[in-house]
Amino acid sequence: MGLVVVILIALLGYSNWKMFQKRREVKSELKQLDRKVEALQEEKATIQASINKDDQEVVENIAREQMNLKKPGEKVIDIKKPEHKEQQEKQQQKWWQKWLGKIKFW
Repeated sequence: MGLVVVILIALLGYSNWKMFQKRREVKSELKQLDRKVEALQEEKATIQASINKDDQEVVENIAREQMNLKKPGEKVIDIKKPEHKEQQEKQQQKWWQKWLGKIKFW
């Protein structure tokens, strides 16, 4: 009977030791995952800040270029491209010269 009790205690001790080792492995893995989560959260915050900064720059560029808005104290200079000579000549032609230019069979 004493031998059976000793064997039972040995089996319980062995299974308890295996569970202890498994628990230690799981805790170690959990710590690694926690560190990984923290690193990913920091990376996410960095990317989020970058996106917000880029978004503000994009909105500002659109406001300046398409809506001709400016910041207080800035001056806006509008530079127009010169028209080509052909366009200027067509605009200066009289209506009957334009019609003759379209016909061009003589």
